[in-house]
Amino acid sequence: MLSEERIASHLERKVIKLDGVVVDDLDTPAPPGTRIVFGGS
Repeated sequence: MLSEERIASHLERKVIKLDGVVVDDLDTPAPPGTRIVFGGS
């Protein structure tokens, strides 16, 4: 599990992706089967 600070850091650096799309809002829905990537490609 990631800390809130770490998630905020990833969000700020724009390295959170849902199915390849950069997330800019933590309230973005991620339905079952969504590929979530933190920091990688």
